[in-house]
Amino acid sequence: MRSVSRLLILLTLVVPSAAQRHGRPDSGTSRRLNTPPPELVLKLVPAHHTIYVKDTDFSKLKRCTVVTKDPQAERVRTYNGVYLSDLLSTAWQSGQSKTLRVSYGFFHTRTISPSQLGSESEPLIADMIDGKYTGGDKPFCLVIEDRKGHFLLIKKVTAIQLM
Repeated sequence: MRSVSRLLILLTLVVPSAAQRHGRPDSGTSRRLNTPPPELVLKLVPAHHTIYVKDTDFSKLKRCTVVTKDPQAERVRTYNGVYLSDLLSTAWQSGQSKTLRVSYGFFHTRTISPSQLGSESEPLIADMIDGKYTGGDKPFCLVIEDRKGHFLLIKKVTAIQLM
């Protein structure tokens, strides 16, 4: 009798955890169907011009690859994406200041001055890491080489202002 009551208690504890919540499947696909595709906002402050780039637009542009050593993971990473200069060809190559204000994550910003960048540094906006799409609602990363030859990686980039 005791073993039967223990078995019943165990069954009642296990069964509710396997049920679906509110009659809907728990897969992420049902939540992603109504959301717009992620986009990156590029603002040219001196020219008062804004460019909206969707992740689907990246397939139409010239792709580039940057190979770096990731100090946190202690292994080589391959970032694939589009150079910022390809998106901003006229503004980036003009004589204006190239200070970048990067918005990322939830309300974080970081300002990168020209003195922090290497002389041949070209910012890469990556949407693939090690051959896999980053995905999610903020799939863009910014990869920049600094003056010392180290790579700066900013994940979940939402907007870049060129000042």
